[in-house]
Amino acid sequence: MPVAINDAGIVAGSVRDSRLRYEHSFVREADGTITTFDAAANKKYTVPHAMNAKGVITGATLDANHYRGFVRSRPTPGRPLFLPSERAKSLAFRDPMLVA
Repeated sequence: MPVAINDAGIVAGSVRDSRLRYEHSFVREADGTITTFDAAANKKYTVPHAMNAKGVITGATLDANHYRGFVRSRPTPGRPLFLPSERAKSLAFRDPMLVA
């Protein structure tokens, strides 16, 4: 389910696995390339909430028994940076403050 699109045509959203048990995030580039990602090692729940003009995605993930916020930067995301949910969500919109 798409949740965000920016002016560059990048789409962020989430999708359930084939058993409808776990939620994973995806990013669809303007050229149609789709990449799925999980912010937590257990790969149970990662859902984007917002994306800025640079394609930096923020959202929530379930890590063990706790929900945490995440920030996924671009263009080489690596492992997402975990932050408290409210701070992670607000950071996505402060472009000059993020390394993208």
